Amino acid sequence: MISVIIPNWNGKKYLKDCLESLLNQNAENYEIIVVDNNSSDGSVEFIEQNYPDVRLFKLKRNTGFAFAVNYGIKRAKGKYIALLNNDTITDRNWLNEMKIILDSNSEIYSVCSQVLFIELPEMINSIGTGVSSAFIPFDLYITKKKDTQYSGPVLGPTGSAGMYRRTLFEKIGGFDSDFFAYFEDVDLNLRAFHAGLKSVYCRKSFIFHKMSGSTKMLSNFVFDQCMQNYFFMLIKNIPYQVYTRLFFPVSLRVIKFLYEYIKGKRPIAFIRNIIKVLRYLPSMFRKRSRILGNKKSSSSEMVRILTEFNRFLPNYHKIKAVSKKIADRTP
Repeated sequence: MISVIIPNWNGKKYLKDCLESLLNQNAENYEIIVVDNNSSDGSVEFIEQNYPDVRLFKLKRNTGFAFAVNYGIKRAKGKYIALLNNDTITDRNWLNEMKIILDSNSEIYSVCSQVLFIELPEMINSIGTGVSSAFIPFDLYITKKKDTQYSGPVLGPTGSAGMYRRTLFEKIGGFDSDFFAYFEDVDLNLRAFHAGLKSVYCRKSFIFHKMSGSTKMLSNFVFDQCMQNYFFMLIKNIPYQVYTRLFFPVSLRVIKFLYEYIKGKRPIAFIRNIIKVLRYLPSMFRKRSRILGNKKSSSSEMVRILTEFNRFLPNYHKIKAVSKKIADRTP
């Protein structure tokens, strides 16, 4: 069985399209689980009234993406776990194409599907996650044309769409719920890399994703979360030998964070977020010991793959132009 997990927070306006597309899958034996993060927009009532076959779990507060996914997986019946954002529409072959790959090779841990923009359906939003040598996470092949061939490395799926072998997902600890939102997928994929697990990209499996449908793009909340979780990822996942070799690009990224806060006239927010990171240090170092103490990948291998990802860094000017184009089309 496949269990599809959809975290939801005030996403009622997206749910009909998302759930209808899921109910139209040509896969057999799958369940749909929605974990609601204490929505106030009528999402729960909408699902209860219109989709009685959807397994709905109602949390008493907004716990964030990572916690909601883990909560759903603990209650899932499937041996494969498919994750999906609520602001998506799935192709009817989405589940089946990923399942075929997992069935074919028991050593594959996860499958990345092709994510296209709803607003620009011939343009790629992501085919998986990458991380540069400055340790900057990014969407692989964003703004490339649909079905563009890709032969580079794949770290793992984005949280918006992908399928995991449940036993291996749970073996590496699932999502870290200290990551309230953003980069939790990259953190998971880095842990999978350290554990020696393999992820692949499936071009035949695709969905359509609304750009920043669930959260406001580049809001202060998003920026704060990204900065905090950037440091969490660094602390947990970079061996000292790797950090010494990547010291310059990583340091530049940290300086740029500070610059963005000063430019946005939010220096107090920067200090507040640094204090939060410091408060979490003991917990993050305990996690680091578990992750790196059992790693099967070498430091030189990590430097190699991060450096290779640099070849696929997106054109951020083009992303800005695409964002503006989509914003202009949105009423």
